[in-house]
Amino acid sequence: MFAFPTIRRRAAPALFCALALSQGCSNDTAPTDPGDPVSSGALRLTIEETGTRPDTNGYEVRITLAQAGPLVRPVQQGGGSLLLADLPLGQHVLRIEGLAAHCSIIGIHPRTFTVEVGETSTLEVRVFCPGPGAVLIKTVSRGRDVFMGGYHFAIGGDSTAVVRSIGASDSLVIGEEDLPAGTIRFVRLNGVPDNCWVDREQPVLLRPLRGHTRRVEYFVVCIPRSSQMAFEFANTVYLTRGSEALSLSFGLLAPGSGPSLSPDRSRVVFSTPGDFLNEGPGLILVTTNGSGTGRLTSDDDPVFVGPQAWSPDGSRIVFWKSEQGSALGDIYVMNADGSGETRLTHDGLNASPAWSPDGSSIAFCKGRVFDVIEVDFNVYRMNAEDGSGATEIVKTGCDPAWSPDGSKIAFTDFSLFQPYPDLAVVRADGSGVVRLNPAGVISQQQSSRQPIWSPDGSQIAFTGGSSVIRIWIVDFDGIAFGEPFAYRSGGAPSWR
Repeated sequence: MFAFPTIRRRAAPALFCALALSQGCSNDTAPTDPGDPVSSGALRLTIEETGTRPDTNGYEVRITLAQAGPLVRPVQQGGGSLLLADLPLGQHVLRIEGLAAHCSIIGIHPRTFTVEVGETSTLEVRVFCPGPGAVLIKTVSRGRDVFMGGYHFAIGGDSTAVVRSIGASDSLVIGEEDLPAGTIRFVRLNGVPDNCWVDREQPVLLRPLRGHTRRVEYFVVCIPRSSQMAFEFANTVYLTRGSEALSLSFGLLAPGSGPSLSPDRSRVVFSTPGDFLNEGPGLILVTTNGSGTGRLTSDDDPVFVGPQAWSPDGSRIVFWKSEQGSALGDIYVMNADGSGETRLTHDGLNASPAWSPDGSSIAFCKGRVFDVIEVDFNVYRMNAEDGSGATEIVKTGCDPAWSPDGSKIAFTDFSLFQPYPDLAVVRADGSGVVRLNPAGVISQQQSSRQPIWSPDGSQIAFTGGSSVIRIWIVDFDGIAFGEPFAYRSGGAPSWR
């Protein structure tokens, strides 16, 4: 690291040469009358240029003089020493101008210096001109229906652009000599299919390379082309087919959360704590094509649905009402138009219902209170018609979600007594638990909750994180999990 240069002064006679750095200075001075008062000083400027790619065109030293016009001197390649004599007294400003784009000034710039009577001040400036830089473009594609033909990207400059092809999981290095002209450039990834999400803002602005390799990574996550996902983000419910997300609740004057997408993907039901029209908590139904919306319930207590709230034929909805602000309540079933409400549980300790694919059962989360502050959660299943035959499936778990074939249930697992919950899968009869992290080592970013299966049953999406909430996706082959990967910002996914 270079130390900041200092200004040193020494007594010297007035000097009267001001030449380019490559020329040096003569020792000859014009005769002066010893009786004349000294009213000027001098500056010895040293420019040290380092790096493997010098500025071959040269540059300039510009000094803004106090109470006088600017003084400009050329600098040849390599730097050197320059004596500026007969400068007026006072404080002046020195700038280096016209440097090549890959060069930079090390340390403070512009610089100030002071000229005193009869003295020569010294000033050192260091210029760094490194070798050629490069841009590394990297793509990582995950998920289903990834277009293996790859993408293409554009690097734009002031007036031109370079377009190159790149694979779905590939990397390319482009040297600075092959980049478009200009000091400000951008990178944009194009050709990404509609069922894929690019996890970074575009375009990406590139800072001047200055001999460095700038790394630009794109993480592309694809979901099956025929599927859709509803999710919540910032108190708004969205629907996505992979790339763009359509807001379903923003224009309703009501915040929304916990959406559930109907089996035919034509409707979404979600919860609201109340709206700006002074209507209280309830459930809102919207069509995915924007043709209609309406309230299904209006209650004094909060009302919630889970990601699999719909019956398989789309005719009924299961939900739960929370009493007095508690996370638990009782489970109800109603027709999809809000009529025919039927209560299935009666102890006020239930939540997160999910309808089985065959329509016969409802899995749900049952709480067990030990004292005022401690509640144990367990996964149960019951008859979907009348709530009878409630049977425990999992101890210490919640947020059940049925696999599409009805053979397994994914749930949020609290059994390992870790700071953050885990994701697990169990057979529908309660046997054969498989955990995402069998050793119990769970990162804060991937603490899992609110799972939901992909339509083909090969993946599970879940909400992960604490300070930054994201939707994560993980492969599941029926025996073991893959490595989770981040999808997009948001939570509480419902995948059909």
